[in-house]
Amino acid sequence: MNSFRSLIVVLVVVAGLLMPGCGSGYVIQGKAIRGEYSSVTFVHPDDSRLQDSGMADVRVFLFRDPSSLGRELVATASSDARGNFILPINTFGAGWLVEQWLVHTYLPETQSAESILTLPKQGTNLKMLITLGRGVAVMPRMTDELLQQYEKFK
Repeated sequence: MNSFRSLIVVLVVVAGLLMPGCGSGYVIQGKAIRGEYSSVTFVHPDDSRLQDSGMADVRVFLFRDPSSLGRELVATASSDARGNFILPINTFGAGWLVEQWLVHTYLPETQSAESILTLPKQGTNLKMLITLGRGVAVMPRMTDELLQQYEKFK
């Protein structure tokens, strides 16, 4: 009977350790600003560019596994009047698994920014800085066209 209780205690501890990775609670905060060219990067909260005037209505798309057939849109957000946005990610492993994510932006009359990056570890407090230059806005490809064709003809 004691070994059964020990097993239960071990399972509860393991489950508690895995819970932060279940996707709940990982949030990216950021800001979209005007710049000479378009880019996406993570910066420290004291980065002076976060004090610049923001751009409203920038759509931000976050894709998991962007280079695979399993490409998946996992989160979207839009910037407010000051350029700030919050991107909640409710996906297993966000913020602790090392994997590639694609960030794509869309705002008419600006060059869309697109960047493949690794999300910062949970608790690092880094902010996403999106810089948008003049150019042509392009909506992201939402799904993998090859996967759609495969599903259609299988």
